[in-house]
Amino acid sequence: MAATVTMPEMARMLGTSRQKVYEILNNPRYQHFFEIIEIGGRRRVTRESLQHFLEGQDRYQLAAERVKEIRKVCHDETGASRCDKENAEESGSKETLNAADRPEPEYMTLQEAAVLAGISRQALCKYIEQGAIEGVEKYAGRIRLPKQEFGKWMIRRMLREEAADGVD
Repeated sequence: MAATVTMPEMARMLGTSRQKVYEILNNPRYQHFFEIIEIGGRRRVTRESLQHFLEGQDRYQLAAERVKEIRKVCHDETGASRCDKENAEESGSKETLNAADRPEPEYMTLQEAAVLAGISRQALCKYIEQGAIEGVEKYAGRIRLPKQEFGKWMIRRMLREEAADGVD
């Protein structure tokens, strides 16, 4: 494993854009964390300083860690989805299934999708309004995104970002 990461690599690791990475690196609040070196005329961040940054603040985290956070936020200690419980309460139903008894949901909430995408709910709403994600539904006053369509959109988005980043 290389001792340094490029800016596009750091962006993918954090689940954000390359532009946001440069904003983080230039932010006086975070500059002290990073050791930036130049290799072949290209700026790189040492993995050690990136790890120091991740441990020293709580706003940014690795994209894989965000998935774990979503699971913590959306599921209680029994494994039952809090979103399912909220919907059951809204509809007047007292019954809630545990994780083993219910099928994998085909939809995700706006909040779950925004966290996975590494963007705000408002930004995700703009993409939805533009028709970037197909099959979006409103259920009980809440926006639900089809997991499969959201996944396709994420792949298209990542490919566009990689193409825009070019080779660093």
